[in-house]
Amino acid sequence: MPSSPTWEGIGNSPDEFAAAIKSEILPESKRIDAGCVMSYPLFAVVNGYERSAALPNVLTTAEAGLADAEFPIWFGLFAPAQTPRGIVEKLHYETLKAQQTADVKDKLAGLAVDPMTMTTDQFAAFVEKEVAANAALVKMAGIKAQAD
Repeated sequence: MPSSPTWEGIGNSPDEFAAAIKSEILPESKRIDAGCVMSYPLFAVVNGYERSAALPNVLTTAEAGLADAEFPIWFGLFAPAQTPRGIVEKLHYETLKAQQTADVKDKLAGLAVDPMTMTTDQFAAFVEKEVAANAALVKMAGIKAQAD
């Protein structure tokens, strides 16, 4: 693990780094000042399976030596269980087509979002794995459902 951060490829200063990581997801009042963060002995990692296009020189959790620590934020489209396969495939195709438009690419890049493009079968397997992993965490933590 590196002992100090590198600015290579992500700006020449904490201010440029801050500009590189700002996102429209958080309102201005909730954004973190990267200059302040970088004044502490911290090590930044990308919480995902692949490096971020917005921060290509920042290691993933696995590359930083944190095995099985990925917990990426992801979004997906779901349909009722009995939806015909043809309709699911059409939704998938149209979603992929939309992701290729300049407007969507620019918006996602501006949010530092890297699409995790998958087939419908890959997505189903991904969701199953995520549910199992989170169920194991809940069980390990002893979290119990509460009635309202």
